[in-house]
Amino acid sequence: METATTIGRARTSARVRDFDQFERGLYRFVYGQLQNINTEIDQGRKTPIDFLMEWEKVQPGLEPAIQRFMEMGEEQAREMLTRLAFVPTSFEHHLQRRGEKPGVGLSMLQYMERALIALGAAAHHPPRDSHHTLWILDAGEARCSFTGHHMENAFAHSVAETDRLNRDTCWHLRRSCCDPESIGTRDAVFAFRAATSNVGRLCDLYIALRDAVSPIFFTTELRSYLVPYAVGGEVYAGPNAANLASPISLDYLTGFPDATYYERTVVKRMAHMTPTERFQVQRDVEREPISQILVDAMGLSAEQFALLTEAEIAATIVGQTACFRAAICEFAAFAKSQIRLSGIHWSLILSHLIAPSKTLASGDIGPVSPHAGVGGASHADTHSIFAMRRTHPVISKLI
Repeated sequence: METATTIGRARTSARVRDFDQFERGLYRFVYGQLQNINTEIDQGRKTPIDFLMEWEKVQPGLEPAIQRFMEMGEEQAREMLTRLAFVPTSFEHHLQRRGEKPGVGLSMLQYMERALIALGAAAHHPPRDSHHTLWILDAGEARCSFTGHHMENAFAHSVAETDRLNRDTCWHLRRSCCDPESIGTRDAVFAFRAATSNVGRLCDLYIALRDAVSPIFFTTELRSYLVPYAVGGEVYAGPNAANLASPISLDYLTGFPDATYYERTVVKRMAHMTPTERFQVQRDVEREPISQILVDAMGLSAEQFALLTEAEIAATIVGQTACFRAAICEFAAFAKSQIRLSGIHWSLILSHLIAPSKTLASGDIGPVSPHAGVGGASHADTHSIFAMRRTHPVISKLI
């Protein structure tokens, strides 16, 4: 006679076996079939019905897997969400390209919405793909992708490197923000020099990206997969690289933001971040920035410094210690490189979005308009951020 323990183990074993089978099917689909079928549909050789037929071979395991999703830790849930979200986002892309309203594709994928909601709750993450899952967690040469195209991977690499290098730069700057008395030391000089090096590498990367990713591919293919749709009654924009937390932290640690930046930009982007990212951004918003710490160390307010002539600023700096003068020079070089990077980024928007949008027929553009960012921000908003960095009343005078 079977005991309750034996029956329980058998049920657990069957549950694990079923989940393993679903997970293997999902991995085979997103790492093998997905890119091929997406490309064939985009090129007109197959239809969204073919997509559904292939996914239905995996789908039966999705409903019983939802219970396992709810039991996952944050890291496991984000990893699973990274893989699974490629399915509804790809299908939404195909249907929205055919004129269907956002959400129709998700509704046709049985149990998918419940699965996304369960994973989002376990992952402490929005219940679909985001900048965090698509560009950061799904990194490296073996990453999954929508198209399998080398240009998609080149763009993904640039986003991941932007975040990696910016996070390293923030780490270097926070020492001075946390310990303002260190601003005139060799440590500060070396920190600003390392920060400048990081930004210089990003400048080179962005310049190379001009040739690595064609404007037509970026505008009509890659961005057309970054579609919005609702999950659980709430509309989520597509995975937007602009929602990275590290560039916002870097702006605040440097001292670029004006009075309107937080409400105009930061609040909207934080809505798409993980709790960890939101907390770090909010903490950096609260810090006194490097530019202000430097001015404070000269015995001036920002308003007083902004009124000084170049000759008066030079005389004030000359009167400081050699190490403090070096720190000012290194910080100015760092801020100047950030402005250069922002200008290169704006030039990419001009070449890869604004210029193509003037020549493409409306039918070639796809469901994500090139006339705005993935999250809906206007190009004028993006340019205003570049202008904010370039014309800062204190930092521009230091440069």
